[in-house]
Amino acid sequence: MSRLGRVVCSARVVAMFTGACFLPMAPCLGQNLAPGATNTPLDGQALYRSYGCSACHGDAGAAPLPEHPSLAGQDEAYLIAQLRDLKRGARTNGLSASMRGYLKEVPDEELVAIAHYLSIQRCR
Repeated sequence: MSRLGRVVCSARVVAMFTGACFLPMAPCLGQNLAPGATNTPLDGQALYRSYGCSACHGDAGAAPLPEHPSLAGQDEAYLIAQLRDLKRGARTNGLSASMRGYLKEVPDEELVAIAHYLSIQRCR
C-alpha cells in the first residue's frame, strides 16, 4: 500500500475512535498485500445480504419490525463500534446474545464494509 493509502487508513481509524467527521470511502484493506495482489474494497451490500442481516434488519437496513433496530443512515463509526461491542460481548441488552452468535465469525474488515454500506443508506 502506498504511503498516502496508509495515511488515509490511519486517519480513518482515528476518526472511528474519536467520532471525527471523515468522508465516506471504501474500508481500509490490503495493508499487507503480496506483490501483484489487488486492493479491492469489500462489497458491504453483498456481505450484508450473504450474512442474512436483512432477515431482521430489513433490506438496506430499514427494519420491518420494531423489535429490531433500523440501521440505515446510522453514523458509520457508531455502527462499527456497536458491531464490535456486540461481537466481543460488551453489549448485553436486547437481542445482543443472538447477535453475538451471528457476529462471532465475521472478520472486522467485513464489519467495517457492512457498516459503511448501512451508513450511506437512506433512513425510511
